[in-house]
Amino acid sequence: MVDLPVRRLVAALSLILLGGFIGWLGISGIAAGFDAGLLRVLSPRDGRWALWFAAMRGLTEAASVLPRVIMILIAAGILVARGRARAAAMLIVTCATGALLVEAIKDVVQRPRPLLLPHLDAVHSFSFPSAHASNATIVFGAIAILFAAPRHRLTALVTAGTVAFFTGVSRLVLAVHWPTDVLAGWCIGSGWLILCFALARRRMI
Repeated sequence: MVDLPVRRLVAALSLILLGGFIGWLGISGIAAGFDAGLLRVLSPRDGRWALWFAAMRGLTEAASVLPRVIMILIAAGILVARGRARAAAMLIVTCATGALLVEAIKDVVQRPRPLLLPHLDAVHSFSFPSAHASNATIVFGAIAILFAAPRHRLTALVTAGTVAFFTGVSRLVLAVHWPTDVLAGWCIGSGWLILCFALARRRMI
């Protein structure tokens, strides 16, 4: 019987590799039709979707760097106040290293942002993978794991996944990422989250 942490390590590495494969499909042009088609569907420009754009812009702003850092620090402070300093350190390390990993991948791959539609958000970095999608997956997932009681953990993770999902979608609505960037971001973020907690085992939970 395979030890559970080993299974988690395999799952984590598989997700990270899947993210890389999805990125290759997008960058190579194999998924060009998928990328362009889905981007046009999710970012309609016929003037009837003002509320949709406003909601997605608000979500993307809520998951940007400063609000995300504040959320992490508040969550870490609560954990420390509860006598769970190791869990607080785990949260900070997981989120910080995940963000650094994503930025490193961006700098290596250097995929240009899509120019199919005008951008509805200011962007200054490369496109692959989506930092919003990956970081939302890591941050909200880590908070769900560390704060939810075991009997409520699945519900907390589903909620975190839903928030991360719509955060990724918001980047497509604002036309600043290709769909393959976001799909890869979710995969890489999920893989990194699983990897960190598999390596820590249950000592931090």
